[in-house]
Amino acid sequence: MTAAPVQLAGPAADTRRDYGRTLDAMRHAVARSAALWRDMDRPDAPAPGLRWTAAETAAHVVGDLRDYTQALTRHANGYMTHANRSPEAPSQLSARVNARHLEEVPERNLHRLADMLEVQAAAYLDAAVSADTAAEIATPNGLILGPSTMAALLLGEQ
Repeated sequence: MTAAPVQLAGPAADTRRDYGRTLDAMRHAVARSAALWRDMDRPDAPAPGLRWTAAETAAHVVGDLRDYTQALTRHANGYMTHANRSPEAPSQLSARVNARHLEEVPERNLHRLADMLEVQAAAYLDAAVSADTAAEIATPNGLILGPSTMAALLLGEQ
């Protein structure tokens, strides 16, 4: 799979144009997510539509934010983030990345995960504010995304 130039029109152009508003919305959504996680009394409650518990889902969200922060930071520091892309499909890579999140974020206490969410979101937003919106950045699951699309996906996770 190789990256191809994309003509930004329609939703893609809207996403890039509304990047600042997306980051603001993410700040508010993270605050709501953290409050929700702190109000939950059953970290082992099943997450509707998923095989994960509430705490596992929270750990994944923290891990995803960490991965995207690292991708933005590496790109800003001049690293080529997609020179040696895996031949696996993004869906296969996503499954491996999701499993890695659950291993690398072993915390299952929702109060502590809420704290971790706030810290990781602040780090992501700090990196995102100064990101080159025209950049193409490789995510761990093999997708090549611009910062505005990355932010929109992360907002959707909240």
